[in-house]
Amino acid sequence: MDPANHAEAVEIVAKFLKAPPERLGWVFTHADYYRDANLNPDLAAIQKNVDMLQSFDFIKEHIDVAAHADTSLVAEAAKRIK
Repeated sequence: MDPANHAEAVEIVAKFLKAPPERLGWVFTHADYYRDANLNPDLAAIQKNVDMLQSFDFIKEHIDVAAHADTSLVAEAAKRIK
């Protein structure tokens, strides 16, 4: 997210996506999708998506996303880099 590294980050994403870098100037800016600073998953958003799948009968039973998510590795990694 450091603007000093933006051009290099865009190049990496462009190579991965096989897209021209000039089309990707928005990546890693405020115009991009939000990312948690510690890369924690948004369990509430994931739960909403899973609930929608159930409401459309793609899945039969309720799935509690938080019960199946272990974010301890992300929390531990975040501690190490601070």
